[in-house]
Amino acid sequence: FVIEAPMVFAFVECFFGGPSVRYVKAEGRYFTQIEQKIVRKIMEHAFADMSGAWQGIASLEPEYVSTEINPQFVTIVQPTEIVIKVQIHVELENFTGKLYFCIPYSVVEPLKEKLCSGIQADKFEIDERWTEGLRAKLIDSYVEVVAEMGRVQLSVGEIMNLVQGSVINLGVFAGSDLPVKVEGVPKFRGVPGFRKGNKAIKVTQIL
Repeated sequence: FVIEAPMVFAFVECFFGGPSVRYVKAEGRYFTQIEQKIVRKIMEHAFADMSGAWQGIASLEPEYVSTEINPQFVTIVQPTEIVIKVQIHVELENFTGKLYFCIPYSVVEPLKEKLCSGIQADKFEIDERWTEGLRAKLIDSYVEVVAEMGRVQLSVGEIMNLVQGSVINLGVFAGSDLPVKVEGVPKFRGVPGFRKGNKAIKVTQIL
């Protein structure tokens, strides 16, 4: 857990009723006892929130060990190890700063399956809502439905010889089922007929 030194000084000023300063030179000196107590208090609140956030995934009991102002002396993990960094932007009156929370990947790796399963569950829930919305829109959509009487190939010469009264053999027996296509895709079969004076087709099979 990393707190920028100027932010610590700003917290101290606010805690004792003073104005939060924009910048305080922190190089070359260590935190005072009061500043260390403020840091520890901030850490305790952060640890409590962290335990609550991870509840259900893992039982965490973070513990404050020590404070180090020089990052060169911090050897929690190897320099080449991958870490997960969370950056928190903080605004305090006329001061702005950042908090950094770093977790070694080796700590999170044993919990990877639990973390991924939670994300996957949320993904399915979102997809289900999206599917229901799409289904509602599709119900009110109009599509082209065609009952195909038959299909035949003719040469250009045969087409040029067609005249009024010519008969084209479609290769379909009278009274046989016809394919019914929805937007060009066969979905049903049916027999042609009439209904209330209009040409119609009765569905006999769902493909």
